[in-house]
Amino acid sequence: FASSRSGSRQLFVMNADGSDIRQVTELPDMGGRHTWSPDGKRLAFYAGPRGDHDIYLMDVDGSGLNSGLRKITHGGDNLAPSFSPNGSWITFTSYRDGNNEIYIMRPDGSELIRITNNQRPDWQSRWGP
Repeated sequence: FASSRSGSRQLFVMNADGSDIRQVTELPDMGGRHTWSPDGKRLAFYAGPRGDHDIYLMDVDGSGLNSGLRKITHGGDNLAPSFSPNGSWITFTSYRDGNNEIYIMRPDGSELIRITNNQRPDWQSRWGP
């Protein structure tokens, strides 16, 4: 979950019963939208200054803050990542072409594909089962 309990918005994890709450990120300008990989080992999320967000991927293995942190987009104001059900793709929203459109990419940032091309903005893409 995202919370500002540490002063600035960061991501935290906890057990299903609410115990063992621990902070997993320590980054400036964290966004609130994040997604778990289907295997439960990684989190994708966005962070960065307003108008210049990027998508990040990190391991959630208990080894500390920002474990295995990798920036997988570079520019374009990217928001709202969502893993595909098989973990092979991440969908997200981006302003990289001047209008908010939906893209997909591999979790390493490769194979970037624009999915929508509309005059009106497209938002909050999510994969279905």
